[in-house]
Amino acid sequence: MLRPGDVFLDVGANIGIFTVYAGYRVGTTGKVFAVEPHLPTSVETLKNVAANNLGGVVSVLAVALAKQEGIAPFRYRRWSEGASGSQIGVQGGENIQAPVGEELKSVFSIDTLVERGIVSPPALIKIDTDGVDMLIAEGMTELLKCAHRPRSILIEVQSGTREAQESFMQAHGYEIVTKYYGNKARFLQQSGFDPDTIPFNARFEPTA
Repeated sequence: MLRPGDVFLDVGANIGIFTVYAGYRVGTTGKVFAVEPHLPTSVETLKNVAANNLGGVVSVLAVALAKQEGIAPFRYRRWSEGASGSQIGVQGGENIQAPVGEELKSVFSIDTLVERGIVSPPALIKIDTDGVDMLIAEGMTELLKCAHRPRSILIEVQSGTREAQESFMQAHGYEIVTKYYGNKARFLQQSGFDPDTIPFNARFEPTA
């Protein structure tokens, strides 16, 4: 669905796999914004962007996103590049048990980034942040109802949040069109686990 000239917002960019691919897809007339708060990982994202000569297309933001802006502790679960599980300490997020360390991190909402002109209104968004996906979605309510609202949004739906996430997106004019399950999730499905306890990636599109 990514087209030349599009703006793509990659939230939870990790080392930039989707970021780099998107950079080639949107081309020099498009723009990619890669958000990755884990510092060792965001450095790798920068290296991968440079190695692919995409510096003019991709902008990397080593900040965290949530429902509203401020300063909050970012708790590191592991130091290594590409590691998952680190988390911003905001109300409604998951707590990291015995973090290896933490830093105070600038936190923004997607609406704030767009309103201030830091990020152009994205046509496509990917949100994969190990637990604060719902809070990030709640921080883009103005974007979801504007004239340039995204035509497709991919969000990781965590265990126990499917109904709330789907209701929130439906209230803002979006519906699930596709569900993507990883290998572990498919195994849990086949083992008879409650579907609401199995994380998946949901692709939302406007209902009209």
